[in-house]
Amino acid sequence: MSDAARAHAEAGAAHIAAGNYLAAQASYEQALLLNVDAYIWHYGLGLALQKSKQYDAAISAYDKVIALYPTMAYAHFAKAQCALMVGDFAGGWPAYEWRIQFDEIPPNPFYKLSPPTWTLEAIKGKTVLLWHEQGFGDMIQFSRFLPLIAQSAAKVYWVVHPLLRRLFEQSFSLPNVVITSITNPMPEHDAHCSVMSLPLICGIDCLEKIPDHPYLFANPEQVASWQKKISVSANPGLRVGLVWAGGIRSDNPEAEAIDSQRSMPLATLSTLSAVKDIQFFSLQKDHPSRQIHSLSSDLWHGEPMIDWTSELHDWADSANFVSNLDLVITCCTAVAHLAAAMGKPTWILLDDSACWRWLQERSDSAWYPTVRLFRQSKTGDWDEVVDRVSAALKELL
Repeated sequence: MSDAARAHAEAGAAHIAAGNYLAAQASYEQALLLNVDAYIWHYGLGLALQKSKQYDAAISAYDKVIALYPTMAYAHFAKAQCALMVGDFAGGWPAYEWRIQFDEIPPNPFYKLSPPTWTLEAIKGKTVLLWHEQGFGDMIQFSRFLPLIAQSAAKVYWVVHPLLRRLFEQSFSLPNVVITSITNPMPEHDAHCSVMSLPLICGIDCLEKIPDHPYLFANPEQVASWQKKISVSANPGLRVGLVWAGGIRSDNPEAEAIDSQRSMPLATLSTLSAVKDIQFFSLQKDHPSRQIHSLSSDLWHGEPMIDWTSELHDWADSANFVSNLDLVITCCTAVAHLAAAMGKPTWILLDDSACWRWLQERSDSAWYPTVRLFRQSKTGDWDEVVDRVSAALKELL
């Protein structure tokens, strides 16, 4: 390996770290001219192409990595993300399974199980274990496939996070489904898979096969209780829920970097407060919710935002509250999936590097018919996005 080739590759890595993806592409291409068999440089080229949204070219680069190093899980998974981004579900879901080869932090105990190889036909009369993986939003989005598994299996044990259990119990009252917590012992089963693997198992090989009807439901009694509280305490007008930040993941640097891109300060949304006849409600939990109390009255006009999030103890509580809202405006976080899965009008604000589930350039969603997407036109520029949302609110009113 020549010093010149290594220098080009090191420059490519530095350019990626700095966000200069076209320069990174040029550097890796120069390195590969001098050493075409360096699989890690093909991988670097793939990352540069993927980051600059040249997805077909990135897939070609990852294919070269796989040809040289067939078991490199990261190359398979990166290829999956590119394929899913362009709507190639037939190619994307099989490659997406390579994520289970990663050393997740914290460790996922279910990754120790053998990879699932079964089909819907093969589980007739069998007991199936479905297990929790990734974040709340992922589990909410992919829970739509549970009824398809329940139609085929004799019994389904669904292992979920405790904060999701009550929501799923009130939404999926299927006689052969037992919803249990990840804190309980693993039940006996004939077959298993992650909820994130269900699109592959269920044969969702194109956008048209996505089950996109509402599938999460609130508790009627709790909805009525929230309705009474809102009618007494809130001003009349359009009821709009707001979320401006994702969850903090200090234990996962990659997730933390993604969160910094998808989140914004509450002050950025202050333009919306100038739209008349709207009562805003906070749906923001955790540390970013403190921004409500420090928001200057010079920035936030009109009625004060109502914050009852201290009364939302799990995702069922959130669903019961959201059921009383007319619209949810949110960054790309789990609340977006919750509201959309309930069939609630949901406007999602997306950063320039939004993930594959929102596809490319679309202002609607293949996953949720009631979603409207507002994408950044320029990396990091939330102000222009919020101006469009403000104009859309005025049109709605």
